[in-house]
Amino acid sequence: MHNDYKFKRKKYFSHRANAKGRGIPWCFNYVTWIKIWYGSGHWCDRGPYKGQYVMSRPGDRGPYAPWNVRIVEQEINHMEFKDTPETRMKRSKAKIGNKWNVGRKIGPAHAKKISDAIKGRPFSKEHKLRLSIAATGRKLTELTKRKMSLSRMGKKMSTETKRKLREGYDKWLMEKRNA
Repeated sequence: MHNDYKFKRKKYFSHRANAKGRGIPWCFNYVTWIKIWYGSGHWCDRGPYKGQYVMSRPGDRGPYAPWNVRIVEQEINHMEFKDTPETRMKRSKAKIGNKWNVGRKIGPAHAKKISDAIKGRPFSKEHKLRLSIAATGRKLTELTKRKMSLSRMGKKMSTETKRKLREGYDKWLMEKRNA
C-alpha cells in the first residue's frame, strides 16, 4: 500500500499522540513500533474499522510497549474493552484542557442550515438497514433470549410491569394474527 518513510512516520506520531491524549504511557521508538507491525504481517491491514487490525494492550492495561502489545483484529480488541468507573475517570482526566467543544452550542439558524442540508439526501442500503434495526430493536439469537429468560427467573415483577408485559404480548399476538 504505502511504502514511503514519511507516511509511516506520520502514522507513528499519530498513534503516539493518540496514546498521550488518552493518558497512556508510550514506550516505543519508531523502529520498534514499525517492527511490531511488520512482524505481524498486518501493516497494510491497519485501521479502526471492522476487519482491520489494531495494536492492542491486553485488558487495556499498562503502557504501549513492545512487551505489552499485540496486533489483533479490531473486533477482538473491542470485545476485550471493559468500561469501568476507573477507565471512565482516566478518559475524563485525559481530556482536561481540551476545550474545543465544551459548552459549544449552535444557534437555531445554524441547526436549521444543517437540517436543510441533510433533507432529501438518499441513504445507502447499509444505512437504511441500520435505521431499520434501530427502530425495531436489536435482533436477538435464541441463545441470548434463553439467557435473558433465565436471568429473570425467580425475580418478582410489580403489577405495573406485569400489566405492561401482558399488553405488549397481546398487541404482538393481535398483529401476528392479522398478518
